[in-house]
Amino acid sequence: SNIYHWVIETLVRLKCLDDIPALKKIPLIVREPLNEFQQETLNLMGIENKLIITNGESFVIDDLFFPSIPSTPPQHRTAMRWLREKFLSRLPQAVGSKKRLYISRSDSDRQVVNEDQVFEFLEKLGYEKLIMSKLAVKDQIDYFRSAESIVIPHGAAGTHILFAPSTCM
Repeated sequence: SNIYHWVIETLVRLKCLDDIPALKKIPLIVREPLNEFQQETLNLMGIENKLIITNGESFVIDDLFFPSIPSTPPQHRTAMRWLREKFLSRLPQAVGSKKRLYISRSDSDRQVVNEDQVFEFLEKLGYEKLIMSKLAVKDQIDYFRSAESIVIPHGAAGTHILFAPSTCM
């Protein structure tokens, strides 16, 4: 359910559905039922394959297509461009002013000890605080793709840098 692992290690494998159109009709096998966030990302990407949920059970099938992760995904430019485009091509153009964002870890087990002081400083510079878990996936993407500057402590929410403009600092 971690956004980094889901997007960068799992969703990127679905590039094979675009590379081999015949695969768009085969079911996808998943171990557990998808949570709302995972389902929303598949919908945003236009993935409509039937899902077979195994609930951890083993079973036998005649043919299995299992795409590997393309090298180290963040270093695989083609895969990352595909992933970015797969999401952004299905969303309306971003509108609005460029945003300065501070990505809070207040909803995480590993928090920034002095986050209140950090944000007090950043707020004076025009930064807006976001708690990513409180936003729909589409809204998370919209914030990042309209950002001019992002301050983000280490964490899975950094996955959204994928959607930031190349001019973002």
